[in-house]
Amino acid sequence: MYYTTSHLEDFVKALYDEMNIKTPDQLDARMIAYILGLRLVFEPHDSAFYFNTIWIDSRLSEADRWEKLGHELGHALRHAGNQMVMPKSWVDYQELDANRFAFHFCVPTFMLREVRLPYSLDEAIAIVAKTFNVTPGFAAKRLAHYEQKLIADPANQQYFC
Repeated sequence: MYYTTSHLEDFVKALYDEMNIKTPDQLDARMIAYILGLRLVFEPHDSAFYFNTIWIDSRLSEADRWEKLGHELGHALRHAGNQMVMPKSWVDYQELDANRFAFHFCVPTFMLREVRLPYSLDEAIAIVAKTFNVTPGFAAKRLAHYEQKLIADPANQQYFC
């Protein structure tokens, strides 16, 4: 099936290509931070990005930590400025953008397309959650976005007739 990638999907693919990461089993938070020249710290407080350091709340599950890394990496790679002095609307935009980035970073489309997904949504969610080490809720949202894009893409309409 033909699939038209978005600019964000292309950005994430290029990022992973640059790091020579091709498969879900290569998704390692510490290695990715090292390759990108970022310091990664796990401590028991809210996750944040500040001056080339990503803090991840150590009290979170491994899957939640991976999702937080995706979010904070979105800030590190795509945003500038201090949110403490930004207008609320700009902070809101950055948070939405970092969330969107996290979905594509944690479950990259080019890897997701290689996963054989069953017809059962519950089974598909479980497979994505396990394969990409994300929570079932995150996997469900990512699959919903992926499915919506497949349905909305005019190039795929022939497959839904």
